[in-house]
Amino acid sequence: MAKNQKYWGWVETVPFTASADRAAGDLVHEGLVYGVVVDTTLSGAAGMLHYRGGFQLTKNAATEVHAVGDVVEFVTGGKVQKHDEGVKIGKVIEASGNGTTTVIVDLMPELY
Repeated sequence: MAKNQKYWGWVETVPFTASADRAAGDLVHEGLVYGVVVDTTLSGAAGMLHYRGGFQLTKNAATEVHAVGDVVEFVTGGKVQKHDEGVKIGKVIEASGNGTTTVIVDLMPELY
């Protein structure tokens, strides 16, 4: 289980080969999948990604406010922000206010 997993209901996992060193809990884009790394995985090694489920993710800007139901997109560096033009990866499931650095998101692969 990734250290930032917040909901234990419907979580799905897929194997991946790390394109760089990945720490447990990192939000990454590997191949065609966006997901959270389950366990620390070295570059070139096989690992597992949670691609569905509720996770606490780092916001691109602490000033951004997220309401429940907002669609978020992946930002380079493993962060999320409100959907603008990037790849949609999930929906906010707990509101996050100005000054907070994280938001809880339900990863939804059907969005990308």
